[in-house]
Amino acid sequence: MIPPRLFFRSIRPTGDHGRTLLYSLLVGSTWGAIAQVVGIAVNTLFFAALSSSIPSAQGHGDPFSLTPSLGGNLALVICVPVGVIISLYLRSGLIHLGLLMVKGDRHGFDATFRTVAYCQSLQIFAIIPVVGGVIAGAWTIVSEICGIMEMQKTTGGKATFSVLWVLGLALVCCGSLLVLLFGVAGAGALR
Repeated sequence: MIPPRLFFRSIRPTGDHGRTLLYSLLVGSTWGAIAQVVGIAVNTLFFAALSSSIPSAQGHGDPFSLTPSLGGNLALVICVPVGVIISLYLRSGLIHLGLLMVKGDRHGFDATFRTVAYCQSLQIFAIIPVVGGVIAGAWTIVSEICGIMEMQKTTGGKATFSVLWVLGLALVCCGSLLVLLFGVAGAGALR
């Protein structure tokens, strides 16, 4: 495996946007779909074992079975390419906004887009059951920081901020959503 800084030193910051998108779509969709199928298999086995150990679910044709539906899971696999494209542009845009905030943009949006797109190949780690998503996520963050440093010719601090502020923004949004949901649930319980 090539270290991220060496890899990003070997490619140009700008290039054919369509080819970069196609690469990201193929790689991200392939590993994302495989990870989804592995997850489906692990969850199905887990829930099948769990439902067989619960007396109320054994042999009664329980309509509320613990086993996930195959149709719902297959729909998730089919939606992977759409999710790859949306997340690619959203993540690239937010990282680039972070670069603009700290004046770390030297080669434009295309360099940021190429960095995020090429980091899609790290989704291969997501096929590892249970911990794969964490490994893929952590290695992607490290690689994006290294890639932004090399592709935008900026400092480590600016690259780190541009990548991590997106994570901070996501945490704030999720936290706000939880507060909102608990607030609505609490208000409903008071009636």
